[in-house]
Amino acid sequence: MRKELAETMIDIALNAGYMIAQNEIAVSDSRELISNIQVWAEEFVREGLDGSRIDDYIGAVDEFAARMLLSTYS
Repeated sequence: MRKELAETMIDIALNAGYMIAQNEIAVSDSRELISNIQVWAEEFVREGLDGSRIDDYIGAVDEFAARMLLSTYS
């Protein structure tokens, strides 16, 4: 697995955990969440948004993760 993909998956997972803890999203199937995180991370990296191509990687991945998580699990 590419470093960028692994890092992005971790960042999205951290966002998911935080949003679950804050009751912003509800996840009933953790395996589905993991699968979605992988797909979203691949999309994020494919679109050229990984840390090697943008100045504010953390801001970009947080915004992306929140959008995807809220649209799927809120």
